[in-house]
Amino acid sequence: MTDSIKLNVDEWDLRIHPRSRGRMKIVIKLGKDEAEAYKNFETTVKPNEVSPDIFAKSIFFNGIEAMNKELSRLVEEYIQNNPEASGVGGDFSASAGNVEIITEEE
Repeated sequence: MTDSIKLNVDEWDLRIHPRSRGRMKIVIKLGKDEAEAYKNFETTVKPNEVSPDIFAKSIFFNGIEAMNKELSRLVEEYIQNNPEASGVGGDFSASAGNVEIITEEE
């Protein structure tokens, strides 16, 4: 049986530090159980040739991409089911995870 942990995002310590030249540093402090779960995940999934830093970045950006695709799908679904809610009078379509607004003037 696989153990699971409960993630309580209210207790997360996440900091975003803007840097120069459009860069940023994101710091996520994990609790003991969260850190152990992440280490177990990393040990099981990370390829040997990938550094821990690159692995963490890929998880982060894959999460962003998955959320972006899901949000785009939900927006497109909502607009298709509620055409009066768009307020634009145009057509909405999702392409490659991005929401594109196509107006009638184009």
